[in-house]
Amino acid sequence: MITQQEYKRIKEILGNSYVSDLREVMKVNNIEGYSDGYIRQIVTGKYSNPKIESCVWKLTSVKLEEKNRTDAVKKTILNS
Repeated sequence: MITQQEYKRIKEILGNSYVSDLREVMKVNNIEGYSDGYIRQIVTGKYSNPKIESCVWKLTSVKLEEKNRTDAVKKTILNS
């Protein structure tokens, strides 16, 4: 189950509009048939679903890596 502290960090990384991106990760992992509301409740920690939670962590990891790469490029450009 995702804790409130984890949810806060996930939301910092993913922002407010994460369900469609999460659905893409779920689709790749053959996880379908869940409503947007249920997915949000998993992310906020109200319910536990290990399959969806695994997709949440995968998406969060990818988005964090993208942000770090972007920040590195920005820093390189601005320090040139």
